[in-house]
Amino acid sequence: MATVWRSFKFFELEVLKGPLSRMEMTSCCYGHKAIFVGDGEGFVYALNRGGTATTLEFSAYKGAVTHMKHIRSRNVLVTIGDDDALNTGIMRVWNLDAVSESAPPYREHRLFNAKHPPPSESIVLRTNYNTELMNSLKFRGRDGDAVNAIPATAFRTVVVDFDVSEDLQNAAVALVSDEIVVLRGDLEHDPTVKICRIRSGVARGAVAFVGFPGAKFTPRAAQGKQHLFGLGIGNPNANANSSSINSSTAVTHALYTVFADCVTVWQVTGAAEYKEHRCDPPFGAAPECCCLTDDGQLVVASATNDQIAVFGSEAVLSPSARTSASLPVFDPTLFGAVHFAEVEGHKRRILAHRSYVVVLTQSSTRSEKFTLQCYDILNGLRCLSRTQESSCTNAAWVIADAADILVVCQEAKHDEFVAQRVMRLVETELQARLEQLFQKECYDVAKRIVRRLHAADASQQMSIQKKYGDYLVSKGKYAEAIDQYIEAIGFLEPSYVIRIFVNGQHTAELTRYLEELHHTRHGNLANRSHTTLLLNCYIKLRDEARLSEFIHRDDIRFDAHNAIEVCRQAGYYDAAIYLAEKYAQPHDYVIIQLENLHNPKKALAFIRTLCVDDAEAILLEVGKDLAGMEPRVCTELLAELCIQWKGPARRLADPAHTHRSSPQDYGFRLQQQPTHHHVQQQQQSRPSHRSEAKDFMHVFVDSPVCLLYFLRAVVESGVLDGGGESQRVVYNTLLELYMTRELKQCIRHQVTPEGAEVYTVEPYERRLEQALTFIEAYAGSYDDYHALALAEQQEFEEGVLLLLQRLHLSSDIMQYYAKRLEEGATPAIRRAAREKLIETCRSRLNRDGTDNDNNSNNNNNNTIGGPGADHSRANIDSSRGKTDESTKELWLSLLSLLVRSPDTEWQDLVQVLQYIEEQDLLSPLSVVEILSTNPRLQLCTVREYALRVMRKDEQRTEAFHGLIDTRLKKLRELHGEIDALQTKATVFQAHKCFHCHAALDLPVVHFMCQHSFHQRCLNDITECNVCAPAHRRLAAEQREAEERHGDPKIFFERLGAAHDADGFSVVAEQFGKCIFAAPQLRKEATLFFGDPMVPGAVSAAGAYGGRSGPAISSEDEDDYDDMRRAAMADGEEVYDEDGELLRPEAIELW
Repeated sequence: MATVWRSFKFFELEVLKGPLSRMEMTSCCYGHKAIFVGDGEGFVYALNRGGTATTLEFSAYKGAVTHMKHIRSRNVLVTIGDDDALNTGIMRVWNLDAVSESAPPYREHRLFNAKHPPPSESIVLRTNYNTELMNSLKFRGRDGDAVNAIPATAFRTVVVDFDVSEDLQNAAVALVSDEIVVLRGDLEHDPTVKICRIRSGVARGAVAFVGFPGAKFTPRAAQGKQHLFGLGIGNPNANANSSSINSSTAVTHALYTVFADCVTVWQVTGAAEYKEHRCDPPFGAAPECCCLTDDGQLVVASATNDQIAVFGSEAVLSPSARTSASLPVFDPTLFGAVHFAEVEGHKRRILAHRSYVVVLTQSSTRSEKFTLQCYDILNGLRCLSRTQESSCTNAAWVIADAADILVVCQEAKHDEFVAQRVMRLVETELQARLEQLFQKECYDVAKRIVRRLHAADASQQMSIQKKYGDYLVSKGKYAEAIDQYIEAIGFLEPSYVIRIFVNGQHTAELTRYLEELHHTRHGNLANRSHTTLLLNCYIKLRDEARLSEFIHRDDIRFDAHNAIEVCRQAGYYDAAIYLAEKYAQPHDYVIIQLENLHNPKKALAFIRTLCVDDAEAILLEVGKDLAGMEPRVCTELLAELCIQWKGPARRLADPAHTHRSSPQDYGFRLQQQPTHHHVQQQQQSRPSHRSEAKDFMHVFVDSPVCLLYFLRAVVESGVLDGGGESQRVVYNTLLELYMTRELKQCIRHQVTPEGAEVYTVEPYERRLEQALTFIEAYAGSYDDYHALALAEQQEFEEGVLLLLQRLHLSSDIMQYYAKRLEEGATPAIRRAAREKLIETCRSRLNRDGTDNDNNSNNNNNNTIGGPGADHSRANIDSSRGKTDESTKELWLSLLSLLVRSPDTEWQDLVQVLQYIEEQDLLSPLSVVEILSTNPRLQLCTVREYALRVMRKDEQRTEAFHGLIDTRLKKLRELHGEIDALQTKATVFQAHKCFHCHAALDLPVVHFMCQHSFHQRCLNDITECNVCAPAHRRLAAEQREAEERHGDPKIFFERLGAAHDADGFSVVAEQFGKCIFAAPQLRKEATLFFGDPMVPGAVSAAGAYGGRSGPAISSEDEDDYDDMRRAAMADGEEVYDEDGELLRPEAIELW
């Protein structure tokens, strides 16, 4: 059946100008970045791809270069040529990466020798496909000598075809004698490769082609050297008894040979064994009518008819298959014909260009007319326009590679070679080719073309799928269109397809598309809406079987929660339960049991099997409903969850993991933006085997009794001990439930289902007893003031009094007991109230004293002698002052109550006055004023108190006078010492150095403190080694004291903390520190002056020759100061390297 071809224009034709159009070629081939040309004089030229410039030129042979091939993987050029009539068929391998000034290095391999001479017959080397023109052409040579021109038919060769494998380990040369010379070894580096000759035992016609497809195979089991058809073919030197495959035969190459009557393939092993196999069907070809594609397939044009056949399986011959980790086993059936096509015309040349087959045919009526066409055999396309295919006249050379096609046409005049017309065909851009296919509605062809291109963009392929699908929809072929849309999943928006098929007439096709959309090979493309739509399609089709089959599949991916919701709404509860169990959706399972199946017991039993995270999330949401249906069981379950969960522990990873997103289970991760609250929860560490009770208190908002039992179980378990502020709400709530007078089973009066277990309400008196025990046992865990407010609200007097005592609220306790002193109460109660009042004030006084002692001890190290001593002391005085103020008010209140009470006994007043006097709580004047308010009070009650106060004041006055006399005496002594130093000479009588304790020798330095040193023993010439540390410490303390005295903030803090009687003493002390005096001026200690703030500390004298002098007088101070400043300004040194003074005149003034 004749092949129907559809014509397109996929190539652009370009005419090349340059040296290539003037060369006399005997062979040519394409390289990676060049065009290689051989001429009749043995020269090889390398031109750029445009043929405009020659990049390399060297002499390869003395005769013609008959054949050549470029190996791109190694940048090696393999040529065959003749040196003379005797030296023919010479193969040379040129290394183009090592080009020298003359010619690149080469390795030579001779095909013939004395044992194997060349064939006696030879053929004319073809230089033009038009035989008539070739017979008339003459080659002038490089010099253009027309006189000595050589006819084109003078070039002859014995080589029909040759090929070299890409790894340069194998080469095959077909001779005119139908013999094939095979070379094995490293052709580029090994000078002694193995050469053997093989002859087909199958073919009867002449050999036309040899070629290595490039693929490698694993050899089949050794079968000796017997040929498949019983003919012995191989190396006669090989061991015929070998039956095992050694390491050298681990890899097998394939060799195609084409004859005039058949195609065969040879299995070439490392042991130089060659096994020939026939390729079906019988198909012969003429020379140059065969080629190998880039995928390793063999294209053969029949010599007897118009058929073109493609041999070889692309699955094992393509470059992608060659990169496989394991080699395929050599199988002769893989090399048979796989495609056929019919191309009319007498074929002269067959080439492979990408996925095209380039065919050159010659007209049977006009020998100079040739037709060039590119065929896409798989898709039935003619890819050259009519103008392009008829542009070849007298075609001489046609070469092609993966980049472009080169056509050389020759023109002759007066039987001489004139010029060549060089044309290049370049394939157009992919988008331009696709547009042509779209115009003719060849969407299926466009899809196959793009799919075949490895470099094609996947989005472009999907765009073709979309256009093809739209075309089929326009033709009403919805079933075929949905197939195209299914192939475009991942690149085409599902909503686009859904809008086309969403009407009721195409539900079946839409169901197919949505099912494929949920398949796992497409990732997470299906969202919740798609799952809902698919399930609704099943429901609309009433196909429960397909629905069940869909949810039971393991190769699909969907949002399980959404599918469960759809099944619930449609009433398919069994399917929803199955999905919840299969995809680990515990929340949905519980919801179905509660809302749809009304089985709370089964839901609670299921929750017990979950981990802490899932149980916690579910009970937080539906715990309130469960508490209403099964109060007791739900409460016990929550108590178990918050004390020690018996089920699986909390998940370590993803602590904020919710119950509705489980990518490990069903492959969908719901994108949820974490809130600030969730982020805080994630940062907190949560127990692994329990939950927080405070999180579940809202569950019992309608069930106070259940909440009481729940919180009591959690608190008594001890898991909340040490919880701090975070657990305080639990203790506060439990205490409130203990004190609540009316505790109800249910606030909203909901009807509890029959058979449900409930708790009994405990009596109010029993709960009050538990409240008292709770207040004492869990002190510090609850909020004391909140508990006090609750007790007062519930009129729980015992609890109020206990809490007041715990909080040390003495004033409130006094108000409580003061009520008993009101008129109308019994004398016994009034007497007990007075005793309680005195005891309360006494306990408050003792507690304040203990607190003040602790504060003093804790701050002792920070306040005594430290830099911030006054500030720390002021803080202590401030806190103590606040405490004393409250204590004073308390005792004032007590004294006022006793004085106003009509039946107060004088012994009570005496006792209170004694405490006030001992602790100096109130001033005597305040006490007298309060006592004077009761006219019935007798003088004997306060007489002893007044006498004791006056005696204490007299003693204090005497102590102050004694302190003043002592300080005045010490001040007079200091003045006397200062006058003696200023008016009298000082005699130094020391004989030993106070540093090294050796006898003094010159130079000696004496200090006014009666310490003498060698000059070499001094740390500083201006300071005494013994007294300097103490002087520095005193100076630092004085500076710090001045800074503190000048800070008004500290002064006012001390003044505010002082008692009424002590305020004047604080002010007097501040005035006594000379706060209004002018600031003192200090001078830095130098060679001549010390620190003026330390009198007598650094006044130094130098003595030479046994002489000693007094300290420098104050009247010479200005002169010495000027001298010191001048010395420092000039940068002069005081001592030399030997320790001698550089300026002794400065010492003479002492």
